Amino acid sequence: MAYIKREARDNFTKWSRVLLYCNEAGADKSLAKIICADLFNEARILSAATGLPVDTTRSGMLSGVAAALNRTLVVEASLLTTGTDNGGPVGASLRLAAYTRTVALIRVSIGSEASDTMTRRGDLVMWERAAVGASTSTIAELGAKMSDGLQQMLKALLTEILEARRLRP
Repeated sequence: MAYIKREARDNFTKWSRVLLYCNEAGADKSLAKIICADLFNEARILSAATGLPVDTTRSGMLSGVAAALNRTLVVEASLLTTGTDNGGPVGASLRLAAYTRTVALIRVSIGSEASDTMTRRGDLVMWERAAVGASTSTIAELGAKMSDGLQQMLKALLTEILEARRLRP
């Protein structure tokens, strides 16, 4: 377990910036507006307090470019909401994930022989937390509660990043 923690910590020492992307594509617009605004405000406060540069965006294109350049750790907050048209319960699912774009060579076997290598590309998730919530109250009340949970996740992630940087040899 100590090895896993050390490796996870070492993964965070490679980046000097964080790009926080609020992906609201699957969310109720009014709920997403509350949650993303609160999250971006918290990111600015934490950035100022810690000295860790955190940029924010609602643009999926910008987060994709940042990941491809591999100079910035991309942190994506994904929001998904469900509800009823008649004022019934509203639910929300939140996910905060830190990832980087990766390219790896993989040896491909044909039959019993290792014959060639193949390039694999994709996003490597390095840290992830998720939460779900539901409410029969207003969208604003659910948004406030979900915002608080997402902000706590962001604080936990930035704490791990700062701890890794502090312990860097």
